[in-house]
Amino acid sequence: MILRRLSVLLAVTLGAASLLIPAVLVGHPNVFPDTSAYELMGQWFLEQAGFPTEGGYGYLHHLADLSMFFTVAGARSPYYGVVLYLITDRGSAWAMAGVQALAASALVALMVRATLGGFRLVAFAAVMAVLALASTLPYFVSFIMPDLFMGLGALTAILLLFHFDHLRALERWLLSASLLFTLLTHATNPPVIFVLVVAAAVAIWAKLLAGRTVRGGMVLVTLAIVAAVIGGFVYPVSVRSLSHHELSRPPFMSARLLADGPGRDYLHAHCGKDSSITRQPFTLCRFRDQKMVDANTILWAVDKTRGVFEPSDLSSRLAITHEEPRFVAAVIAAEPLRTAWLLARDSYFELVDVSVLDTLGYSDRALIANGPRVSVHVPGIQICVRKPNYCTSTAFQRGAEDVLRWTLITAAVYLACRLASSLARVRAVLLLSPLPPRLLAVVCAVFGLLIANAVICGALSGVYARYQMRISWLLPLMAVLAWLQASPIAAFVLTRTAHRRTAKAL
Repeated sequence: MILRRLSVLLAVTLGAASLLIPAVLVGHPNVFPDTSAYELMGQWFLEQAGFPTEGGYGYLHHLADLSMFFTVAGARSPYYGVVLYLITDRGSAWAMAGVQALAASALVALMVRATLGGFRLVAFAAVMAVLALASTLPYFVSFIMPDLFMGLGALTAILLLFHFDHLRALERWLLSASLLFTLLTHATNPPVIFVLVVAAAVAIWAKLLAGRTVRGGMVLVTLAIVAAVIGGFVYPVSVRSLSHHELSRPPFMSARLLADGPGRDYLHAHCGKDSSITRQPFTLCRFRDQKMVDANTILWAVDKTRGVFEPSDLSSRLAITHEEPRFVAAVIAAEPLRTAWLLARDSYFELVDVSVLDTLGYSDRALIANGPRVSVHVPGIQICVRKPNYCTSTAFQRGAEDVLRWTLITAAVYLACRLASSLARVRAVLLLSPLPPRLLAVVCAVFGLLIANAVICGALSGVYARYQMRISWLLPLMAVLAWLQASPIAAFVLTRTAHRRTAKAL
């Protein structure tokens, strides 16, 4: 038994190491300009709690800078920031990447065990080989951002919702605590994960799952979502009480509508010629003559002739944020059909876009300027400043994206065929065995998750490939598990391995 557990532990550790391949190839884990903002938020909360921290962010102690920082910090999870700061402060970005890799490998091992009815070393090795070499998972494991935890949270919820009866008591509670953390790492995670709860309820209604076997999992996942929502409300309240400053988030939806066109047209139609902002319906009216065709530029360009949010002063930022619900409602009411069509288009592009550019290295000089500690704690990252584009290999990026694109297409087509084979007439044509009821429910839930994530992120924020890529690795994972469950070759290898293990035990 001890040797068996040690072999599983070794397998999980080697699986985690395989997920660090992109980081090894580029020479270091990768960061993003937002990485420093998460660390800042984590450090600030630790300082308020009396925890001794490095003085690398002295400018945060100036009230004016703190006020400006809090206008964007609402979109940066302090829960992830605290963990990030503690791990990178005592170790390095490699330590954070290692923790993320171990978490991912352990969850995949649990999924293999739950799906195949036991942990099979050969099956786990096959799954990890596909994920490490042909999925987006390793790119996000070595990406020091909370993006990874959307996918990990989804896999954790799947285990609790669809395999609750296959989990030990301790595993259930550990997974529940892990799920709560993943839900707290980003505001989009709770609504996306809630789709899995709905999928589990539909599976029970369709009699793919027995309600008594998964009821406990549904309760735990629902409680975790509720707790995460409460945590989201506690965040701004705690900031206000500790600093007497208002916490807000950038106007993502306003930027989306402006970039798509309906928002710009609304400003031109309803903003008067009077330059006095007090006589205008929205603060955004003062920017109506700008082009505003890219959401990223609208939010983050520092040039006043191109940017809107970033170059604005504190009062303007707060006004734009406070007016966002009213502005969004007004734009939708003015052009409901056009707005709905454009948001649906954004969702589609989010669903099909394949890119790992952000996770392969960020060479922008602002990275070092905004996050001095990041440059210190990511070994080798300073060279990204001295040699622009050094950290981003275009050839490697294109090659990786080609592999990922074909992997996703192959996995989607295979799973779609397996789903269709549940119909007798289709099965006779495809010559594929139908998915078992439980795996059928899981695969349908993953497809629903991918669509829901594309709608929530693409339509409400913007079309950024990494939002979808952070969970797209679930598709090849499901495809490999479905193949292992049905393939005669895989069944033969797994059976031989099990027989050998039994013989050795005797």
